[in-house]
Amino acid sequence: MKFGVYFSFRRLPGDSKPWAEVYDESFAQMRLAEDLGFDSVWLTEHHFSDDGYSPSVLPIAAAAAAHTSVIDIGVFIALLPLYNPVRLAEDAATVDVISRGRLILGLSAGYVASEFAALGVDFDRRSRIADEALEILYGCWSGDHYSFIGEHFSVSDVSVYPKPHTQPHPRIFYGGGSPAGRRRHRFVAENMNWSREPELLWLYISDHADAAWEEWGAGATHVHARYMRWTKESGGDWWDADPRAHFIAGDVNTAIEAIENKLGGFRTEREGEAETLVLGMNMPGVDDSNIRRSMELFAAHVMPRFQ
Repeated sequence: MKFGVYFSFRRLPGDSKPWAEVYDESFAQMRLAEDLGFDSVWLTEHHFSDDGYSPSVLPIAAAAAAHTSVIDIGVFIALLPLYNPVRLAEDAATVDVISRGRLILGLSAGYVASEFAALGVDFDRRSRIADEALEILYGCWSGDHYSFIGEHFSVSDVSVYPKPHTQPHPRIFYGGGSPAGRRRHRFVAENMNWSREPELLWLYISDHADAAWEEWGAGATHVHARYMRWTKESGGDWWDADPRAHFIAGDVNTAIEAIENKLGGFRTEREGEAETLVLGMNMPGVDDSNIRRSMELFAAHVMPRFQ
């Protein structure tokens, strides 16, 4: 079992903490994750959120590479239809070079219609756009002088440089539960340098179980409300109204039980590459020292149980 830590670079709306401090604390936590023996850090993307939810995931990935040395840097996920695929091929290759092959690129079609409207992309056509973009991304990384003519993109005699550090291209996965998303997942798994999609667990641990929600709950409740709003906007209903149904706070024993409940027989059901469990510990408004303590407790007392 591998473990990662999830970062979205947010602060509570109305918080006056400078954005530079928000980012500095997260990068310092990434360095701590590396020192503690976590396997990966994971970045994510949304747009136009007043809590600052990270919109520029590949520049952040490059910065994460500069702040760390060996830990994998995962993108979970980039919203593929919002990118020019040739530029995405260039940017991802550059991050892979900067990180010396540590990039894992996760992609999906997205689900928040207002983000697409603000960026001038047709939300209803995002699936077709994603199909073409994925084909172009694959083509750009498969050889030089690549050309493509489609409904949404045209590419003529393109050669992408620099070449990725990882050959033939960075590790990649495609997420999404729709039939089209599963089809793209199969394409990536069968044709590209596939990496298994990680599992996300919203989890925070404290020295004292009774104090955990008091330390973490305001940030978790805000994040829960934001996801509830986005999923309702998209017509989904997969979030329970109670944040504690999704966000788990307690002590070391709480964490061990939560992982056992979530993973069950995962390691025996999915043979081969080790599963990665990504921990959503970093919440807006939570004191940096508390997040760092949660990471330390997890690394010392929980990780060894599952490795």
